Amino acid sequence: MTMIGSRRLYIAYLAFAVALAILAVGLVVLVNRQQEIALQAQFDTLERTSEALATHVAALVQNALDTADEQHALRTTQDLIDGYKLMGDVFNIRVSRSDRVVLAAMRRKNLEKPEGLPIMLTAMGGSQARSYETVDGVRNFCVAVPLKVGGQPWGAVVVYRNLDPTYATLHTVNRNILWVTALTFAALVLSIGGLLWYASREVRRARAVQARQSRLALMGTMAASVAHEIRNPLNALTLAIDYLKRRARTADRAVPTAELAEDLSSMQHEVNRLEQVVRDFADLSKEPRIELQSTSLRGAIEHVVKLFGPLARQREIELHARYDDGGLSVNADVRRMEQVLVNLVKNALEATPARGSVAVRTTADEGRLVIEVADTGSGIPPQRQALLFEPFQTTRAHGLGLGLFLSKRLVEAHGGTLSMNSNSGAGTVFRIVLPAPLTQLSRAA
Repeated sequence: MTMIGSRRLYIAYLAFAVALAILAVGLVVLVNRQQEIALQAQFDTLERTSEALATHVAALVQNALDTADEQHALRTTQDLIDGYKLMGDVFNIRVSRSDRVVLAAMRRKNLEKPEGLPIMLTAMGGSQARSYETVDGVRNFCVAVPLKVGGQPWGAVVVYRNLDPTYATLHTVNRNILWVTALTFAALVLSIGGLLWYASREVRRARAVQARQSRLALMGTMAASVAHEIRNPLNALTLAIDYLKRRARTADRAVPTAELAEDLSSMQHEVNRLEQVVRDFADLSKEPRIELQSTSLRGAIEHVVKLFGPLARQREIELHARYDDGGLSVNADVRRMEQVLVNLVKNALEATPARGSVAVRTTADEGRLVIEVADTGSGIPPQRQALLFEPFQTTRAHGLGLGLFLSKRLVEAHGGTLSMNSNSGAGTVFRIVLPAPLTQLSRAA
């Protein structure tokens, strides 16, 4: 429950972080769009004011030409143009006659050259024109207005508006906006990082709590299992010892040898059960040691089948082995694999009713050795299959439920797999797959 809550918290924080990231990206896009709009508005204003300024200058020059002779008018015009030097964004004003002679200019060097600006030539034809020009590395917006004398085209006046101050202002504004955006985005990133750190910390804390609870639950299960497994043999040993002590106190009755042997055998059996409990726990607490050697495992299988032969006959169960592996050898620890087979065959016999059968089969599958232990029992319920290889999972009255768990660890230590297939009422098949040695694979190739 804690893990589910922590996962939901982590997902909520992650969703919030994604939303913040989307918001930051949207903010950047919005700021860029606003910059584009502001830039366009600046240029629209600049163009309109430049056209108004050019029209105003043209009107003043036109008035000078209409009220005085040309030479006087040109001196007046030059004084007028020089007065516009006080305006920081006026780069140049030039007056040219229709014969392309420059008569007045804010930049005196223009007087030495014939008029060549295309929009001036257009304006000399009687039409107002405008363009963007770069002069001496300075970007300008230019407006040319025609001049007339006596109703006839006489020349034109052009006004250059310096765009660099506008670009500088926009650059400063953009830089400030960029800093604000960067700081905002950094704050969002830090917020997201903080939220993710907090969420991950909560998840780790929840996992630690869950792990602790799982360990406590596992310890409780282990304690209960050990107590149960040890109590029964100890009770049996106590009863047997008490019985022998009572018989020993009876001086006139000797204990029959056969009866004594039977009691001692029973005591030995219970001691073996205690030893098996200790051995299982020892195997549970450490990684299995594997001593590999090349073997076909037929000898191990025959030994296990022979070992459980009497028990199978006693329970009227057919136990047999079949080899269809072509003598395939694997690198395996024979003693450890015998331990696995003993556990699987023992479980199969306990799950099989009288007149049933247990088969141990070997086959070769693409260079791998496959060993199957199949029984004709009632099968394993689906709800138990998922936990079958977990420790302390058993339905028997005795046993710790460690056999399949330890068997799976041993098979996986060989680089193999242990799996199970069971259908209700149709029995169960445990399947061991062990990889063949590399030399065997190279020969098969």
